[in-house]
Amino acid sequence: MPTLKHPDLVLICADQLRADHLSCYGGHVPTPHLDALAARGVRFADCHVPSPTCTPCRASFLSGCFPAAVRARMVGCVVGDDPRFLPHVLHAAGYHTASIGKIHFAPQSDEAERVALALARDGHYHGLREVDLVNGHGADCHGPGYTPWRDAIRAAQPESCRERRPLPGVPRSHVYPDPAAAHAGNYLVERARAFFARDHATPSTLLLSFHDPHLPFTVPAPWDTHFAPADMPQRLRAEDCSGLTPDQLAALDGRWERDRMIGTPPFPYRTLDDAAWRQAAAIYAGMVAQLDAQVGAVLAALEASGRAERTVVAFIADHGEHLGDHGLCGKGFHFNEVTRVPCLLAGPGVPSGHVVDDPCSLVDLAPSLYELAGIEPPAAIHGGSWLPALRGTGPLPRDACLIETDDDLGALRLRSLISADWRLTVTAGAAYGELYARRDDPRET
Repeated sequence: MPTLKHPDLVLICADQLRADHLSCYGGHVPTPHLDALAARGVRFADCHVPSPTCTPCRASFLSGCFPAAVRARMVGCVVGDDPRFLPHVLHAAGYHTASIGKIHFAPQSDEAERVALALARDGHYHGLREVDLVNGHGADCHGPGYTPWRDAIRAAQPESCRERRPLPGVPRSHVYPDPAAAHAGNYLVERARAFFARDHATPSTLLLSFHDPHLPFTVPAPWDTHFAPADMPQRLRAEDCSGLTPDQLAALDGRWERDRMIGTPPFPYRTLDDAAWRQAAAIYAGMVAQLDAQVGAVLAALEASGRAERTVVAFIADHGEHLGDHGLCGKGFHFNEVTRVPCLLAGPGVPSGHVVDDPCSLVDLAPSLYELAGIEPPAAIHGGSWLPALRGTGPLPRDACLIETDDDLGALRLRSLISADWRLTVTAGAAYGELYARRDDPRET
């Protein structure tokens, strides 16, 4: 597709989404809308995050720098402003910059206050001139615009409300208590539709960040029963893994004061059987399917607005989910199910129906968007553009992906290099590490 000078940009981010669940990645969850996006653009088959937790990864893909360079050490830390953040660069080039949904550049409990203060004082939040913040997960999502919108739907549909209670035997789960219409993802769809319908005088950039399929395992009807637990793939049990490190075994047994990476109370995951994990996997699959439907509604709204032909769309996730593989839940360790995420790119200047099989990193996303927008990237960033490789004029920016973890909750320091053949991980201060042959042992047993 020919390049368009200063196209609109829409960056859609999912939270805690494994690549191997999407049907366009060979997964068992039908994702027709994401499949269609992949078909009209580029699918990066082996894309990895620069850090396997929310805040560091988001700071990285929005800056083109590795997390340590923008002081994004761990999940929920306060990320300082930096002129290298993509919204700053795009605004300087004449773009209107907006965000709907999650940002997570501060603890979620007080980020709304920080956003309001920054907008009033500086006119922007990390370069974003318009922010409709929605934080939290599951039925605990909240935001200045979303909370009253949800409460109005609750009041109008009391018959659709359910008792919130844990799902029997399923870790970190609850029955979704609100009407399906009140789900935060549907709010994002509605607000994105309104954004596209506006008459923008300048090129626009929208960061649209969904909350699913992040823990807790919960999804409204009909998605909560859409998949049968018996149909879920067999997980990789801890007892079938020969190389678990002392840190991973401690997390598996719940022997930490706080759960590594996510700061939640520890859980003895080893006590969960296959039946419990299959139930969790069925709920997670429902969350993925609902997300695909919501992304489909966003893309339909973009098409209806008449702006689709001049818009570059990227779809990514900030990390994956263990989901019982290696016996674990959540994210944080550098296993493939956590570091490998979907990455789709389509629009003006992007070839259609193309698949990149070589490893790539989300640290290269921002530089690639700059090239598509005809904008010079800022100095002193680590990322490079994918476009030369996509156009056949040069290689990918790197042949191995660096992954960082600097987590103060668990005092865990990890660095990994991932190539097409190997994954090497070192732990600071430890005599042990990890080395996996990716082609021979893709599940990292």
